[in-house]
Amino acid sequence: MIFLIFNFIIIGFVIGNVYKVSGACQKMVEMMRMEVEVGLAGGNPIPEDKLVGEIELKNVTFCYPTKPDVQVSKNINLKV
Repeated sequence: MIFLIFNFIIIGFVIGNVYKVSGACQKMVEMMRMEVEVGLAGGNPIPEDKLVGEIELKNVTFCYPTKPDVQVSKNINLKV
């Protein structure tokens, strides 16, 4: 009898996980169907000999808006 009850408990966990995965899949499909707002085609390319300059980031700290208390990067310096 205990084994039968244990099996039903396991089935409950499995069904719960299936619903979680289903919800995550729906969110992924919604994201893949999103239209980008930035045009990806066209424009005037800049010749490589005309590209000059540099980009420098100093002490960049980043965290996601949904988790402001978790820092993804802290004081990153980058020079390109």
